[in-house]
Amino acid sequence: MLANSTMIPTNSMLGQKDTIVVSLAAADRQIDSHDPVLPAESSSIDADHSTTQSPQNQNHVPTYQLNSPDRSLLPNESNNRDQYRLKCVPLQKAALTGNLLEAKPLLGDVPRWMLRTAITERDQTVLHMGTGAKKVGFVEEIVKLMEPDDLKLQDRNGNTAFCIAAAVGSLEIAKLMLDKTPNLLTLRGAANVLPLFMAALFGKTEMTKFLYDETKFHLTDQDLADLFFKSIDTDLYGFDKDLLATYEDKEKNTMLHLAAKYPNPPSVSKLPGAALEMQQELLMFEEVKMMMQPSLREKKNVDGLTPQELFTIEHKNLLLSGEKWMKNTASSCMVIATLIATMVFSAAFTVPGGNNDKTGIPIRLIETSFHVFAISDTIALSSSSISILMFLSILTSGYKEMDFQRSLSLKSMVGLWALFISIIAMMITFSSAFFLLYHDKSNSIPILTFMFVSVPIALFVILQYPLLRDILYTTCRSRFYLR
Repeated sequence: MLANSTMIPTNSMLGQKDTIVVSLAAADRQIDSHDPVLPAESSSIDADHSTTQSPQNQNHVPTYQLNSPDRSLLPNESNNRDQYRLKCVPLQKAALTGNLLEAKPLLGDVPRWMLRTAITERDQTVLHMGTGAKKVGFVEEIVKLMEPDDLKLQDRNGNTAFCIAAAVGSLEIAKLMLDKTPNLLTLRGAANVLPLFMAALFGKTEMTKFLYDETKFHLTDQDLADLFFKSIDTDLYGFDKDLLATYEDKEKNTMLHLAAKYPNPPSVSKLPGAALEMQQELLMFEEVKMMMQPSLREKKNVDGLTPQELFTIEHKNLLLSGEKWMKNTASSCMVIATLIATMVFSAAFTVPGGNNDKTGIPIRLIETSFHVFAISDTIALSSSSISILMFLSILTSGYKEMDFQRSLSLKSMVGLWALFISIIAMMITFSSAFFLLYHDKSNSIPILTFMFVSVPIALFVILQYPLLRDILYTTCRSRFYLR
């Protein structure tokens, strides 16, 4: 099923969509990642599809020479701002609007030269711009004026116009280009990925299915793995993932074996902590496992390892790091929760305003502020106690692999939210106590008190929100946990 091509690891671009720079000139906007420029030697492929690779390290991405358009009209080449303004800017507008009548006079007497010329500072040609805007009729006429090799021109990020067609999901444009230049299918774009992967990256189901059918015999092991995991991550319904699920390479590794070895699944962002990375890994592994045929789930590779055994071996260090991170986090949070519980417990028996000497009943019992004090104190004590129990349970956990996917993540989420609630309730208790003591004498003291106690609450939200968000996301996204 595989061509005799070099394995090209692309793990560095699997984190998220903005790690692949795809220039889409549609509706006066472009999709990119903080506008970086990928160097030519690492981001693309030349028209001859030739590669050079360092013999010392076969795991690095091969280097390619960019097949760039003519830059003579760009202002940064020869300070030729007048020609850029008179020719390139109007052509950009014509391409974005699909106005062929306006574009043709701008192409001049030698249209092919102009069609091979960059008209934006990102090295995009007229074809790149029209494709990004999904102007089918415009692109059709432009392609007629071009030679087959002209369609292989790449922008600054390494994308051919065909890569952009794949990313925007325009089947009509893609087929027009393939009729002219069939080998566009295997010309890689930004971050050294195939147009097929770009279609999957942006969730274009029909385009992904079409390109897979056209290129499946040219895919490397790594291409197949990347495509399979990305199709899971973007929920490409209708795409033939079942076929990939039965895939097996020459070392008898199934997709489940590859998932067990995968260092960074597509859905993993820069998570704050090894425990969450372990939970994500596990999530991807289990998602792949659900798609596999039962007979393949325990299939052994040439080393005699099942996918689960391979996962345990490959992620041993991450498991230890996750355990250490989880214990440190739980210990720190437990100390804070204990301090809060101690303070609010004491506050319950030293009520503001004091007690009646004869009956022992609080003097300000009938006031609304006292009710706020009592209720918030009770909530603070209860929530801090829950937080202590959750973090204590984490510290006494066995830290098995599946614990990170289910119980540990849930306990962390409940513990952190309970701690957050206890901090808020404690501050309300403190504020209401001050109000009871000083509001008869001065209104400024309670107001200032409330303003100052809001600061730690805001700080906690700002500092801990990313962690709370990621724990909630990874826990709720677990299909096994929701079942």
